[in-house]
Amino acid sequence: MLIIARFRLITWAFVAVVFGLLELSHVYAQTAPKREFRGVWLSSVFNIDFPSSATATPEAQRADFIRILDLHRQMGVNAVFVQIRPSADALYASTIEPWSQWLTGAQGRAPSPAWDPLTFMLEEAHKRGMEFHAWFNPFRSVVSSSSSIAPSHISRTQPAWHLAYTSPYRLLNPGLPEVRAYILSVVMDVVKRYDIDGVHFDDYFYPYEGTTTQDAETFRQYSRGIGNVADWRRDNVNLFVQAVYDSIRVVKPFVKFGISPFGIWRSGTPSGTSGLDAYSVVYCDALAWLGARSVDYVIPQLYWKLGGGQDYAKLMPWWNAQARQAARHLYTGLGAYRLTDAAWTAEDITRQVDFNRQQAGDGTVFFSSNSLTRDLQGVRAALLGGAFRTQALPPTMPWKDSIPPNAPTNLRVRAADAGRSRTISWDAPSRARDGDTASYYVLYRFTDSAQINLNDPRAIIAVTRDRVWNDTATSLSTSFPASAQYAVTALDRLHNESTALSLRFTSTGVNAGDGFRTGLQNVAPNPAQTLATITFALEQSAFVQLSIADNLGRIVAVPVSGAFAEGAHQVHVPTEGLAGGVYFVRFLAGRVSMVRTLVVQP
Repeated sequence: MLIIARFRLITWAFVAVVFGLLELSHVYAQTAPKREFRGVWLSSVFNIDFPSSATATPEAQRADFIRILDLHRQMGVNAVFVQIRPSADALYASTIEPWSQWLTGAQGRAPSPAWDPLTFMLEEAHKRGMEFHAWFNPFRSVVSSSSSIAPSHISRTQPAWHLAYTSPYRLLNPGLPEVRAYILSVVMDVVKRYDIDGVHFDDYFYPYEGTTTQDAETFRQYSRGIGNVADWRRDNVNLFVQAVYDSIRVVKPFVKFGISPFGIWRSGTPSGTSGLDAYSVVYCDALAWLGARSVDYVIPQLYWKLGGGQDYAKLMPWWNAQARQAARHLYTGLGAYRLTDAAWTAEDITRQVDFNRQQAGDGTVFFSSNSLTRDLQGVRAALLGGAFRTQALPPTMPWKDSIPPNAPTNLRVRAADAGRSRTISWDAPSRARDGDTASYYVLYRFTDSAQINLNDPRAIIAVTRDRVWNDTATSLSTSFPASAQYAVTALDRLHNESTALSLRFTSTGVNAGDGFRTGLQNVAPNPAQTLATITFALEQSAFVQLSIADNLGRIVAVPVSGAFAEGAHQVHVPTEGLAGGVYFVRFLAGRVSMVRTLVVQP
């Protein structure tokens, strides 16, 4: 799949079709969805994406990976697929397989100074709020004549497990039970030891060059009563896929599992399309995986334009229908690498993203990373200025987890720099009924008069694992508002979102010399049912703390703790989460301390 097959050249004519002959140039200018999977493949084989050099120092490789992640995060990517096992080798510390030559220049040579790239990559991806999918080539063993082969490599230790194709290409034999068990052990070693978000396979189960009689003896020994060798090969793959899915679900049920098949399941399906038949050439039956629900998602490689014999406008809806029927996700693989061809433009890619949204697809994954980081034909700018102009959260997977976490608590705002910046902070939620707490948070900002709408991605100002965020005038695309509403939600590992905790912050800028004295001015309405507005004034800039305590003296909220400029200020505090009764609002600024009673009605 992902390397050799991706570069097959296909000739097509451009036909833009949505309904009949409706031109797709009118499709753009859509409202970006809040939920959308936006991924990128990073190939390690032949140093295509990362590491970009097998001879670079570990320090340089780490810096390169950070650069790549930052570029992708800036353009709204929320998931990376990193090839950690390109040819029965490892870009991580493994006791099963040798270090990859694409990391250190020679297979089996450990990095020096020692480091574990997978641990590092996971930490950096998660810092940026990005999912990390560990990409395995399951059966590919020897990829080219330039391959460095270590004595401990499986092609040396178990030569009888291999099928021979065009020399020196070697593939582990999917028909051997011991081979499937071996690869499963490699995958589960990573699942158990690393904090990955997903396991990902490409479609090198059998080679694109075709298989003839290399596995005839294996078929004779292990036919399992299947009379047709082609059906048996597909069953070998299906058994393996099911075993991986079941094993992951037992050990870490939150880890996703998906496969990227060739873009045409069978030539002629859907009607009017033609090309390589993945079902009969590489023995990939993606419909069987979807039907058995042994994958969480599929990413068909749809590296063709809209129109022609491999018509994206026909293939994408067909794949989407299959995924919908199985209640699984479809992310379409887009060929950003095709932008090296003068016949392709950035608009070809953006039109496909928009077409996906028209068809209610779940997202997109780009092949490959360096096509985006090099900004081929301005594709980064095109996406940033259009389809990816707002942030997006990955879609949920209710078949894995449908229980949202509890909401964060104690949302508060600290003003500073004469009102030109605000630090918003909150506390972690208690555990939900399934035991989950927050994996990360989403912070929203709305205008003072707007209705809070968590479905509007334009309101998202932060996706973070931290519980504090600095909102500054220089970080905004518009002028810094004197008044704003903030809302924060908690999300679990599988992106279920809690209800929001919100707070309205108002700084009027009224000079304290206009009759105001430092102190607590008002708490209203009182009694309060859903929202209480606390007004205070300062004769001069000061550090202010507002706290709310119950009648036993226990602090239940600290809505404000920070520096404020002189003037009058208002803080709006939701009271729905408080039990009915009497509470005490305490104001503290320098030597001034005041207390007011607040009655909350149930």
